[in-house]
This record gives sequence, C-alpha cells and structure tokens, in this order.
Amino acid sequence: MQNILHRNEIARGNKMIQKDSFIKRIVSWLFFQNLTKKISKIFLIIFFVMGMFPFQISGNTVIKQFKLEWKADHFLKTIHGVCNKVQHQDLMLTKKGYHYLLEKPFLISVDVSSIKTGNKNRDSNLYDLLQYPRYKTIAIHVEDISYKETKTIIKGTIQIAGKTKPFLADATVKEGPGALSVNGESQILLSQFDIDAPSFLGMPVKDRIQIMFQYDLNLQ
Repeated sequence: MQNILHRNEIARGNKMIQKDSFIKRIVSWLFFQNLTKKISKIFLIIFFVMGMFPFQISGNTVIKQFKLEWKADHFLKTIHGVCNKVQHQDLMLTKKGYHYLLEKPFLISVDVSSIKTGNKNRDSNLYDLLQYPRYKTIAIHVEDISYKETKTIIKGTIQIAGKTKPFLADATVKEGPGALSVNGESQILLSQFDIDAPSFLGMPVKDRIQIMFQYDLNLQ
C-alpha cells in the first residue's frame, strides 16, 4: 500500500515538473517573440534615420585626378586633343541609397592655352578659332547628376568663346574602397558657339566634337 502511494506521489511530482517545464517554454517563447519585435523596430528606426540623413562627402581634396580630352573627326584621320590645365571647385556629393547626388553645382575651368593636339601649327589655329587670348578659359558648370536605369546623366552648361550652351553627358560610376571613379562622354557642335570648324589639308573637320572626361575621387 505504501509502495502504491509512493508511486502515485512520484507520478504527481513528474506531472508538476512537466507542467512547470511547459510553462517555462511558453514564457521563453513569448519573451523571444517580444524581443524579436523590439529588434525589428530598432532596425526600422535605424534605416529611417539613415534615409533622413544620407552619408555626405566633401572637401578640398576630394577630387584626386581629373582628365579632359576631346577628339574631332576628319576624312583622313581623327584629331585628338588634351586639356593639360584644368581647375575645379570643391565637389560636394550626397549618397542616397546606391546613388551619388550633387549637393551643389561646381565649376570646371580649362586653360585654352593648355589644349594640345600634338601639332604646334594646328594648336595655333585652334587658339585663333577659340578667340584666345580674348577668352582664356572654357568654363564647364556642372549643375545636376541624375540616374536613368543603369545610366548616370550629368547636366550643366559649357561656355566656349564667350557663348554658353547646355550640355548632357553620359557617365559610368565605379565605387571602390574609399574611392569613386567617374568616366563620361559628351558631344558639342562647334556651330553652336559660332566657331568655324578648323581645316586640315584644305578640308574642315566635322562639326561634332566628342568630349571625354574622367575624375577620380577620394571619399572622405
């Protein structure tokens, strides 16, 4: 009889232990669910704040290197030109998501006398056409950077020989560790600026000039 009572008491004890263990599991599960919701809310707040205050880079030394070249087509050959003296203002960008946006316009200035084509006589004729030294610089005013599908579009104005016209450039942006590289191309018509196309062997080059540029940035 005592053995039966002892076994019943043990069984009741085991049931109490199982019940207590079950309650603990439920409490743990509820705590985990509550913690997960809190963590999710914290991440949502963080992403919202990051969207409100995008990462910015700016400074005097952001642009590490800037290259500006051009080419003109002639029926005999393609003439290449290099702009050796290029100055620029500070560049300020804002990163929003995966894209870099221009925070404010900036100016690029090209010294006309630094434009070289590899032929001194041709260079001298080019300076005359650009009305140098009356106009000593070519001014490129970059006003906006936008994105369309996979393309980066740079908008602004360009001033040549005292006349200002809008321009568009297609560019590609590559981001590396602490650096950004932008390569792009644009086209202008000499006739837009009332410039006669220079001649080579008695034949003028085509009116359309292709401009190529590259600038490398150090991200700060």
